[in-house]
Amino acid sequence: MSEVLFSRENPWMPRVVRADGGLRIELGAGADANHDPRTFGFPVSEAHLAVIRDDLTRHLLLWSAILPLCEAAGIRGPLDESAAVALLDPILLGEPDDGSSFKVRTSGCSNAGSSSTRCAR
Repeated sequence: MSEVLFSRENPWMPRVVRADGGLRIELGAGADANHDPRTFGFPVSEAHLAVIRDDLTRHLLLWSAILPLCEAAGIRGPLDESAAVALLDPILLGEPDDGSSFKVRTSGCSNAGSSSTRCAR
């Protein structure tokens, strides 16, 4: 039995659960041979959970990076958990100075009343 620790309104986005004493990301992606949704999961840490909870942009980037691994698993193959886990630190814990900052910068930009976007540089 698992306990959902964090999920967003969109049920397709990865959620974090506690199962068998550990934290795991679970997400529905792809379908099995009967066209039923497949659920994939892999381990995460408390630090990963904190970022997923607090940073929507990084959560979305992680989701988009994991989906091709789910697709590669096909209708019955296993998720490449090693590859999924290898994506966690660079996407969720990357430092701003190392080029992996995913903060959306919108200050100084406006598209109100215009068909084009204007940004202060």
